[in-house]
Amino acid sequence: MYKTILCLTSTLSVVQLHAATVSTTLGLISDYRSAGISQTSGNPAVQGHIDVTFENGIYANAWTSHVDWGDDAKLELDYYLGYSAALSKDIGYDFSVGYVSYPDYSLDINYPQAIAKLHYKNASVAYSYSSNYSNSGKNAGYISLDYSQPLPKKLSLNLHAGRSMGAYWKNMYCGEYNDYSVGFAGSFHGLDLSLAWISTDIHPHTHSGALQDDSTIVFGISHTF
Repeated sequence: MYKTILCLTSTLSVVQLHAATVSTTLGLISDYRSAGISQTSGNPAVQGHIDVTFENGIYANAWTSHVDWGDDAKLELDYYLGYSAALSKDIGYDFSVGYVSYPDYSLDINYPQAIAKLHYKNASVAYSYSSNYSNSGKNAGYISLDYSQPLPKKLSLNLHAGRSMGAYWKNMYCGEYNDYSVGFAGSFHGLDLSLAWISTDIHPHTHSGALQDDSTIVFGISHTF
């Protein structure tokens, strides 16, 4: 699914290769939440990604994170290939296809997905879809709306709302549901910091162990070398 991940990152290297920009990134997050549900049992996660962006708008990236569901799953590894472009100074779009995998997991829950995004100034709407979510044979979709408001002192106010839907979620304990977040981000003396409140409308909430879905505060910190 499309993930709104509140993780601040540290760019380790940026290399110009002809018409492409290659960047390698690492980050630390206090709780990896995907669509409001913890993928690390409420614990911190180290995350990283490699991005290759071409001047014509084509890009490819690989993203990874620690996961902890209380079993033998320890790693998520996602791959994406996409294209982004601007229609005007204020409007842009982005299409990508990806593959979400858990290479060290004893269960095969890997799946493909497609993502479409539309940007207007500081707002964006995105929709992701998989016809075989978590290799379940059931479809799932995720639609999200995000807004970032610049504030003084290089701060920003970030708002997010999303909805998980489709046959997969209708057959889960939580059913189709909504998630929300309100957060702040900024840079201070070479450190990038973020703080966000995240919640869902799943009832009853799971407050501990794997797949926690209650309200929480998530913190991130990073340094750009």
